[in-house]
Order: sequence, then structure tokens, then C-alpha cells
Amino acid sequence: MYVTRTSQVDPKNPERLVTIETVCNACPEIEFSSDKLAKIGFPNGNKEEYSWSIKSGKIRFRMLNGNSSNRKLDNEYNIKITDKKSYLEMEMEVIEDESYTYILRK
Repeated sequence: MYVTRTSQVDPKNPERLVTIETVCNACPEIEFSSDKLAKIGFPNGNKEEYSWSIKSGKIRFRMLNGNSSNRKLDNEYNIKITDKKSYLEMEMEVIEDESYTYILRK
């Protein structure tokens, strides 16, 4: 896991620079199965099971049992799947109080 930092002009205030931090290699590993179960492994070694469903360009995860170490995953995401020739990329984005995106590759 590592962090990259970039600076850019604040679109709401062009006189101000903002720093954007991106945590890389911190996304969970998700193993999808055809029976609508997802086994999710987190960078800290924790594993959880969720049910999943896709409808109208959105994917929804619901935790099956227990308490999640990352409640953000028990949510609905806009998804975009792109064939990058040597791998598939799925971008999952949620917008709440704070926007965040997971980019998964296979």
C-alpha cells in the first residue's frame, strides 16, 4: 500500500490549490461467484462475505453475517467495466457525504 499526492486547482476557487491523496493497492480483493455471493479480502487480512446484485448500472453489496470492518462496502455503487485488453477493470464509485472510488482489476 502506498499514497500518491498531486496538487490541482480547486474548481470552486481557482486561486486555491488542493492536494489530492490516492491510496494505492488498498482496495479489497473481491471474489464474485455465480450464486450472488462475494468473498471480500481487505489489505489488513480481514475477510467478509456479502451478497451482491447488479441493476441499472449499479452494484449493491449487503453483508451476510457479523460486523464489517469497512461499512463503506455495505452500499450501492455506480459501476463502469472497461476491457483494457490485458485485463478487465471495474470502477465502483459511491457518492455520500464524501465521494470515494474503488478500482478493481482482473
